[in-house]
Amino acid sequence: MLSSLLETFELLRPIVLVLGMLLCPSANGAEIAVVGLHSMNTSAEEVGELTQQMVRIIQDSGTMDAIGPAALKDRLIGRQELILEEMANSDGIKKLEAGQLLYDRADMAQAILELKDAVELLGNSVAVTGETRSLRDAYLFLGLSHTGLGATEEAKRAFAKAVVMDPEMELDPLRYPPRVQEAFDQIRRRIRSAMNASITVQVPAGMEAEVWIDGRNRGTAPVTVDGLSPGRHYIRAVGPGAHRGYRTVGLSSTQELEVFLGMDQHGMGPVASSPQGRVQQTASLYRALGRHTGTELILIGWEDEVSGELLVQLYSPQSERFSKPHSAAWSSSLSEDNRKAALAEMMASAIDQSTPQGEIRSEAVDLRAQPLAINRNPVLTGLLLQNLRPAPAPTSGPAERSRGEGESSWLESYRWWLVGGGAAVVGGVTTAIVVQKMGDNGTITVGPIP
Repeated sequence: MLSSLLETFELLRPIVLVLGMLLCPSANGAEIAVVGLHSMNTSAEEVGELTQQMVRIIQDSGTMDAIGPAALKDRLIGRQELILEEMANSDGIKKLEAGQLLYDRADMAQAILELKDAVELLGNSVAVTGETRSLRDAYLFLGLSHTGLGATEEAKRAFAKAVVMDPEMELDPLRYPPRVQEAFDQIRRRIRSAMNASITVQVPAGMEAEVWIDGRNRGTAPVTVDGLSPGRHYIRAVGPGAHRGYRTVGLSSTQELEVFLGMDQHGMGPVASSPQGRVQQTASLYRALGRHTGTELILIGWEDEVSGELLVQLYSPQSERFSKPHSAAWSSSLSEDNRKAALAEMMASAIDQSTPQGEIRSEAVDLRAQPLAINRNPVLTGLLLQNLRPAPAPTSGPAERSRGEGESSWLESYRWWLVGGGAAVVGGVTTAIVVQKMGDNGTITVGPIP
């Protein structure tokens, strides 16, 4: 029996070797994903061209295999929403879980600190995922923690925000004492008795978009949702391609509010206002991406807004390490040859920071990510927000070459989303981003610049 198996293997050896050459990665070394450049000043077309150049430089080095956006998109089909959800929710859920654990241990003061952070992080994530369940739970445990310290008014406010998002929620009678249940039920009854407001959501004419309010699908716009309670509500709409709309609104009793969503907002979520917040967002973005690319390394690129230099660093999904950044002069006064030479030198320095197995060398590890604007990378935005599934093949007539074939044509096929300077360039239309403060009800609206 064994001898016959060995004979069969010898007969199949040439086929196995050929298949191995075709299917296995090149022996050049680790595979690195090149996913664009975060930039406020560089056009989307230039970002696409730079991405191509970086891919070619890595391939020409002979030490690594590079995979660009056109090839990477095939790996991300069906995983985009998962990546976005992980990016948006991971840090907030960690804070929520820490707050819940501290509450269970009766450390109310420390629980409140963690839960306040969770509320802020998860509130921002709704713009990306449309999901409010975790935010609801963060407000619930924040109210429970305030109750444990005797801070009645703070507890009521937190409970109310949770109930407004989910009027059907109830406390587990086996877990919470009667006095806590009674305090919560009083707020719940009050809010449910005043569910008499409504929201009408509209989107641009001719666009089909699904509308979610407080994490629940309410149908296709235009749609009117009745029976809403006074308080803050979260509205999100998802249209074709990368079209997204998001807004938070505050309703008063019996109010009938009309909301127009321009569907030209980023599905990547709002950029954090503080450098530390942007560092956290950058790390969350590339950690989520790294879990699904299947590559040993990811190249992160950005443009310094002050000096104009280009910078890159490596990220290792396996160890969750970032490398030290390397820069290249990128002034418009430099000749094309000098720019290419500077780019090649920068890329070579970055590649040298990794081992052939795709790990960041210990002496090259940076302690944190960079404070980047997560929605200023048009290549990555396209990969995560566009529908990457191929269009159905024509049923008759000669087969035509797909517009999406090849790196350049794939890049050209996207409506680039590049935010900067308070404006967004979306499919050739410039829009202004206006932040309005109305008491406690901050809203974000996007509309055309006259």
